[in-house]
Amino acid sequence: MRLPLAKAFAAVNSRADWEAFRTPRLAALKAALGDWPDPPARLRVEVLKTIPGEGFVIDNVVYESRPGVWVTANRYRPTAPAANPPGVLLSHSHH
Repeated sequence: MRLPLAKAFAAVNSRADWEAFRTPRLAALKAALGDWPDPPARLRVEVLKTIPGEGFVIDNVVYESRPGVWVTANRYRPTAPAANPPGVLLSHSHH
């Protein structure tokens, strides 16, 4: 007999319990979603808008993660970058 979800989750007390709880649910989710197309060989990226700041620039970026599936992101970069500058990418709702 399967426990109701809340009771089954409350019974998770170890890594093994977690894996036993998680594994069938992940398998069911993957089966429900079906097959995904392979990632593109070449990533399509477009800058839609650039917003200047004091010493930095924000680029509103979209990239195609799968055919027809676009992901939005903000790219923050220095106005005058060094030879090998660091970067920060914020991809909305993917955290």
